[in-house]
Amino acid sequence: MKIKKTINADKIGLLSSSFLPNCGGAEIGLHNLAVNLIKYGYEPIVFTSWLHKNKLEKEAWNLPYKVVSFPPKFLTMIEKYPKTFLYLNYLLLNYWKSKYDISIWHGVFSFPIGVILGYNYSKVKFPFLIRAVGEDIQISRSINYGMRINPIVNKLTKTFLVNATTFIASTKTVLKEYKKLKIDLEKIKLIPNGISLSYLQNFKDKKLLKYDLGINCNDFVFLCFGRYHRKKNFSSVLKAAVLLKKQKIKNFSIIIGGKDVSYLKEEVKKLNLLDTVYLYEPNTKSKEDKLINLPSTDVLRAYYSSDCFVMPSKIETFGIVTIEAMAFGLPVIISKAPGNIDVIRNGRDGIMYDNDAHSKNLAFYMKKILIDKNFYNEYKKKSLIRVKKFDWANLVKEYLVIYEDIVKKNYNRKLN
Repeated sequence: MKIKKTINADKIGLLSSSFLPNCGGAEIGLHNLAVNLIKYGYEPIVFTSWLHKNKLEKEAWNLPYKVVSFPPKFLTMIEKYPKTFLYLNYLLLNYWKSKYDISIWHGVFSFPIGVILGYNYSKVKFPFLIRAVGEDIQISRSINYGMRINPIVNKLTKTFLVNATTFIASTKTVLKEYKKLKIDLEKIKLIPNGISLSYLQNFKDKKLLKYDLGINCNDFVFLCFGRYHRKKNFSSVLKAAVLLKKQKIKNFSIIIGGKDVSYLKEEVKKLNLLDTVYLYEPNTKSKEDKLINLPSTDVLRAYYSSDCFVMPSKIETFGIVTIEAMAFGLPVIISKAPGNIDVIRNGRDGIMYDNDAHSKNLAFYMKKILIDKNFYNEYKKKSLIRVKKFDWANLVKEYLVIYEDIVKKNYNRKLN
């Protein structure tokens, strides 16, 4: 059913400094939003870097919406020549607005996109909403994480981001970061990241991934997913595996999947875990897809072939892989870290543990869910109940209400 439009808001300009074929949570989320906007009769247009658009063309991605790029290397100018950069973007955004008849800008990443849109608003008062995704808004100096550690980035963000008409927070953790930037609470809307629930839950795997990786068919499989990054804390899972083996726990394997996880190979070898830990770098695009469904078939095979999902991160904003795993009915063992605590609500919907130096807490819960069938089934049910909240089929409606409200207010402002 199409939502009734109060004002002509057909053309939605989706701006992001990173996009497909990168397949992180921000990129997949933006793609799935665009696909669902089309279902409701809207026309999304993605504006992103030249590098990402060029890669999409080279890899022949068949997307159902238009992708437009900034000029080559254009987005890299902001830190060196901020005043010139922002003025040129002001001209470019107004050219795009006129050419494509954009009704509203929807930005992803507070830097540089939120800064660009905020400067543009200071000139022409054209409405926009922004969704911060993680490294653009959060700071963790202990692991050197966060764009705003750079003083230039921090100053530009604080100066222009406040001009957004609406701020989207995927979790309460992100909402707190907005508050630190003195954003008006009335401007903040809490909308989680989403998944296409029917697509994930209808997936079937003819040959389980565990067989392809050489995992014993009777093994209980723990899965971790994410790009290789210090904040993901994959080393803690390796430490937990060592502790379990010392306790003579058998018949379990661990898949660590994601971009560049092969960097863990030497650590796995050093800890004598080659018979327990399997590193998996999936294709991010399904070759057989006529239209792109994300996550890819290779990613979904990992969830389908596993028994429990482990999320050991030190910091997250949301962690879309967690709800993807829950869609497959995997119980979740998740660290008590920013972002994680919101998705499973402080342990109500999954098993939550405190990260410690030796991974004893993680190993304890991995052992418990491995040997206690009732405990396992309890959290399997909780995953399947909780994940219904994150279906794009429902979340897109929340965005449409916001779009229409912003455009209507802008229309009335012009009349006055």
